[in-house]
Amino acid sequence: MEDRNAAASRARLDPDGIGQALALTAEQAASAWKNGLATRLPQGARSVVIAGMGGSALGPHIVTSALADRLRVPVRIVNGYDLPGDVGRNTLVMLSSYSGTTEETLAALAVARKRKAKLVGICAGGPLAAALGRLKAPTLVFDPRFNPGNRPRLGLGYSVFGVAALLHRAKALALSLPEATDAIRALRETVRTVSPDVPALRNVAKRLAARLAGKAVLWIGAGHLEGAVHAVTNMTNETGKHLAFWLPIPELNHHFMEGLGFPKTSVNNFAAVLVRSRSYAPRVAARFPLTADVFRKNGVAVEELKLTERAPLAQAMELLMLGGHVAYFLALAHRVNPSPNPWVDHFKKALGPA
Repeated sequence: MEDRNAAASRARLDPDGIGQALALTAEQAASAWKNGLATRLPQGARSVVIAGMGGSALGPHIVTSALADRLRVPVRIVNGYDLPGDVGRNTLVMLSSYSGTTEETLAALAVARKRKAKLVGICAGGPLAAALGRLKAPTLVFDPRFNPGNRPRLGLGYSVFGVAALLHRAKALALSLPEATDAIRALRETVRTVSPDVPALRNVAKRLAARLAGKAVLWIGAGHLEGAVHAVTNMTNETGKHLAFWLPIPELNHHFMEGLGFPKTSVNNFAAVLVRSRSYAPRVAARFPLTADVFRKNGVAVEELKLTERAPLAQAMELLMLGGHVAYFLALAHRVNPSPNPWVDHFKKALGPA
């Protein structure tokens, strides 16, 4: 168990309850899945575009990568103010904004209206919910009570399972209740193994964070885990205040490795975390040990994270909890508050109202 001094230090560094939000991800997921399935959506869309930024785009990325083979129509994620030129009457535009205040997503709503696209929203309220309400467009408005601190990156249970449920209701995604339930179980079971009160000897997230503390991190995954790797990279940067990048295999094998030559001092400051899965395609899986070997030959530290879940979405949730806690323990190791994101807020303040 966590000793009293460690618990007291954690309470001082984490007054907003970021660790508690991680622990409640499964409750977020169960709530969003239930409420999403109860939402009536317009039918007949030939494609879906999901507009979202930052943490509000992570859930869609996890869904579209983990469940790519279950998508019944093309689904694209747009990060920005505009929408692709082909968006029109036969497109379902999903507006994803945790706060409901994201200016890029509100701008995308205006474009979608002009194009007469079908609309659906997912948010905790704000101007987006109000605008969609006036348009009588279906909206999954979730209660953020399971996300202390109210940070979008810690509300991915709402986002992943809300987006999945809405896509299912729109007949754009085939996802069964047992599969969703299994993924929520994976969230709960993984949290129990990596929570702060589990000692480092039995806590893979604590041990990995300790080894990564002095290195910039390269999170590396493939296929169905690309969205989850993206999400844990976001958490490492925003929660851990720790420099991180994400790279997918096999793409990185076609260019990134050649950049390890210079500058000579850089490679010693990086650690590559290779996320291993028994579900990767054989040719993709064969690239992981080769990639690890090339990194080591070039002086990059290598860590391997082996997932134990079997189903793609359950594996993504396992990784989300493992990586989310690694980010959290990095913040504690650096003795910084994991909640605020002053540079993200700086841009919002500097730009002013849209």
